[in-house]
Amino acid sequence: MAGYAPNVHIYAQVSQIGLVLNFCSLQNSASWEEVWNAVSGRMTACTELRYADGAVTLLRTRMPPVGIAVATRSGNKKVTLVSNLEPYGFNLMTLSRVWQTRAAAAVTITQTPSSTRPQLLLQGDQTYFVAKTLVEEYGLPKKFVEGADKTLSKKKS
Repeated sequence: MAGYAPNVHIYAQVSQIGLVLNFCSLQNSASWEEVWNAVSGRMTACTELRYADGAVTLLRTRMPPVGIAVATRSGNKKVTLVSNLEPYGFNLMTLSRVWQTRAAAAVTITQTPSSTRPQLLLQGDQTYFVAKTLVEEYGLPKKFVEGADKTLSKKKS
């Protein structure tokens, strides 16, 4: 049998699968679904941000969702608090000016002692406006905006 060589490639793949099974604390035999779940469970979350100018940023953390909350101030006045916009690349000064003219409401940038990032405070209940602007105009996926599904499904009253 001239030219016959043992298939070393298959042996290397089998030993690598054995290493993966040992690494994931699985038995000697496991289904592909169990292996996939074990391997993906050990991976760290990361997010890739692609900006309009072509810049790409890789963050090794899970992105915090944009929070939209309605709070009641003194005199039964309602305000809308929008938090966690900076990790998505929004400039709060520019965004506050745009939203102030479009929503016809006062918009300020506030820093609360409990949060590490500044947040936008809009006068009145502006949840529909904020969710619609973030999702439809700026292209932010609904899964990154807390309550966007419920807010956008309701009609503006």
